[in-house]
Amino acid sequence: MGGVGVTGSFTFSPPPGPEWSDLKGYQYDVDSGTPVFVAAGADRRATITWAPGTSGNHLLEVFAVHADGTQSVYSNLYDFIVA
Repeated sequence: MGGVGVTGSFTFSPPPGPEWSDLKGYQYDVDSGTPVFVAAGADRRATITWAPGTSGNHLLEVFAVHADGTQSVYSNLYDFIVA
């Protein structure tokens, strides 16, 4: 349940596979905006909060980032509608 101005949270988890044992964090953007980096915790997860400023369709795109700064080739996309 939410709407414009209502804060929600998203938790990012590492991609499957041993090649992500050196996960540093995640780079994400909302609606193709400015990319933001968030560091992963000891459990290799990160949680962000976000409050939509407008109703309608929104897209959250997330890339996993290695310790050397390289990011996953493929992103995860979360498409959702705000009332």
